[in-house]
Amino acid sequence: MISRRLLPCLVVLALANPAFAAKTSTRTTARAAATRPDPLQTAIQKAALETDIPEGGTISGYGVKFAGPGHEMRGQNLRASLVVMQYIGGKTQIVYPKAIATASPVLPLPPTSPYAAR
Repeated sequence: MISRRLLPCLVVLALANPAFAAKTSTRTTARAAATRPDPLQTAIQKAALETDIPEGGTISGYGVKFAGPGHEMRGQNLRASLVVMQYIGGKTQIVYPKAIATASPVLPLPPTSPYAAR
């Protein structure tokens, strides 16, 4: 709360210094935004939380299900995963995760592979 004695000084500062006025109005706007949710943000959050794509349902191979409020991973895609590929028989194959694997991993790597242990 601003005291009535300081108010005239703040008005002079705001008129004399646009940066002071901008900072004060930005702070006030941020406070208002924190108490009043933005309708667009609310709609996007609702749509994201309703999205439910099973594993293997995206072109990348993983699914989509965002963690909601109260979850330790809030906002994160719980079905995102690392995809490991190997070049096998002249073709790129997915070897991990097993749910979307197109081939079994070749281990150890063949001696002709530049990545084989030497």
